Amino acid sequence: MKVKSGLPSMATRLADMKRLGSAAKARGEGDEEEAGEDAAADQGGGIAYSHRNNLVVAYLAAADGRMYFRNKQFWDSLKFDLATVGPAVPVDEVAVAVYPPAASARRSTLAREFVGYLGKM
Repeated sequence: MKVKSGLPSMATRLADMKRLGSAAKARGEGDEEEAGEDAAADQGGGIAYSHRNNLVVAYLAAADGRMYFRNKQFWDSLKFDLATVGPAVPVDEVAVAVYPPAASARRSTLAREFVGYLGKM
């Protein structure tokens, strides 16, 4: 994915996640290594963040075609109010490569379906 127009939003989001994680760590509210936290429970506004951005997951939402970021744990789905997550980052371009580069792979129904899915965004 290529993000050019949304770079300021992306930098702001990364800095915000790190700041929120550092504040939580200073308050002693857990460790990013902590396991077992229910991912569904934190999908409302009580989202936990890490004090480091060494593992940031980017989610491409089908609803608006924008990227959302998380630096601690994972979401099972994006079927909740994404406005509570923070600023979304617009995606300028998506590049897709099909491997192996044989003609049969390019004509694959799965590959065509995937490209069609991305085209709808």
